[in-house]
Amino acid sequence: MENKKAISPVVAMALLLVVSVTAVVAFQTWYKDYSSQVLGGAEEESQKTSTQIEKVIDNTLYFKVGFSTIVINSVEVEGTSCSVSGNYTRGVNKITLGNSCTDGLSTDTPTIVVNTNKGIFSQEFYLY
Repeated sequence: MENKKAISPVVAMALLLVVSVTAVVAFQTWYKDYSSQVLGGAEEESQKTSTQIEKVIDNTLYFKVGFSTIVINSVEVEGTSCSVSGNYTRGVNKITLGNSCTDGLSTDTPTIVVNTNKGIFSQEFYLY
């Protein structure tokens, strides 16, 4: 009988455990990074889609904010700039546009554009 040398079962088991633990740690690290990228983007998109122009009544714009805070840089009604800016919080915010924005419009359904630090929101509305 030949004398063959091999690793003992104890060493083989230790090597299997080291390889298994290394693989689990590597997968866990990858999954944590991957899920934070995917879910982080989804949360931002969810807040953005819940931010919208609700309605316009008289000279008042009702703007729903899905973010904790949002900065409105400008508001335009059919290309006419309104002097509106400021910080707004989550929920429906009442914004007074002023007569200069809505007087003399050539249409009953003007396009309203709200430019914010989180994006540009635009919608056509029938003015009540």
